[in-house]
Amino acid sequence: MTNLVASVQFGPVQFDTPVWLFLIPVLGLLTFLIGMRSLAGLGSTTRWVALVARLIVLVLIVGALAEPQWRKEAKDVAVTVVLDASESVPTQLQNDVKAYVEAAATEGQKKPDDRLGLVTAARSAFVQTLPRKQRAVVVLRYYEELSEAEIADILGISVGTVKSQASRALAGLRQRVPSTLRP
Repeated sequence: MTNLVASVQFGPVQFDTPVWLFLIPVLGLLTFLIGMRSLAGLGSTTRWVALVARLIVLVLIVGALAEPQWRKEAKDVAVTVVLDASESVPTQLQNDVKAYVEAAATEGQKKPDDRLGLVTAARSAFVQTLPRKQRAVVVLRYYEELSEAEIADILGISVGTVKSQASRALAGLRQRVPSTLRP
């Protein structure tokens, strides 16, 4: 299913399929109108309590269909550079990238919690040791340079799942990469 709207964020909550949220006003109005008729035999206070309960249930169901994700804003910056060390990339260019990353790591750090990492791919089969979903996300994100939304659409998963798979994959690669290759 192709999303008409990529994602919507309300405070710390992000909805990955926000098109469902358009149902809230329509179904809310229908629930209110039908509820006023069907609950006419109840007392005034009881009728309003029943209507509010129905509207709350409606909002919760539609909200669940919109795939909510709790977003935690990072207070630091973590950058991972993926270096293609295959024979198709000239050695001089690889060395230039390594030197640039090393210079950025020593000079460019603004906060003590900021992190910069280097992952060398294609020299050893580190990427191939990842689980299938993580490997697919890494290849599409860092080799094919696709956005998280494009990856989610291709793999048929949510954007939040793409982000978590990429995070887990990079953490796994950091553990697998020998310390001699790290900056």
